[in-house]
Amino acid sequence: MAKNLALDLEGTLWVSLGTTLYPRPGLYGFLEFVYRSFDQVGVYTLLSEVRAKGAVQVLVDQGFAPPVFLERFLYICGPGGVKDLNYFPDTCLEETWILDDSPQVIPLTQRDRWVQIASFEPKERCQSAFGSIDPQPLDQELARVQKRLAQICGLAD
Repeated sequence: MAKNLALDLEGTLWVSLGTTLYPRPGLYGFLEFVYRSFDQVGVYTLLSEVRAKGAVQVLVDQGFAPPVFLERFLYICGPGGVKDLNYFPDTCLEETWILDDSPQVIPLTQRDRWVQIASFEPKERCQSAFGSIDPQPLDQELARVQKRLAQICGLAD
């Protein structure tokens, strides 16, 4: 059975303030894991496709995200205000999950497909926003989520 994952961006993988993106520590390695483990990975955000892809480009260019995040960029376009996984192209609901920090955007009938993550609140914005490949280990919340995703994919014991 294929496994598909929809990723929220803002608040889940990073925070933006003005034009500066603050990635969650360990984002690079986490995304490598996601792209190795899932057949399809899509971006399901309330940001426009242009803004979402632009943010991904910045993170790849700055070394905070692997190139595969941009190379296999798949934008999921659904109805405004909710993230209905039925809009994930070429998938079925039983094979698809969503990683998001906002319960209000997840349809009640799809809560069993939701992998919840706490909103990212960077503590040291200046230090985490600059530099090349993210040397920081996964933050605790991202580590917890990665373990849950590994279970979904049958990779954990």
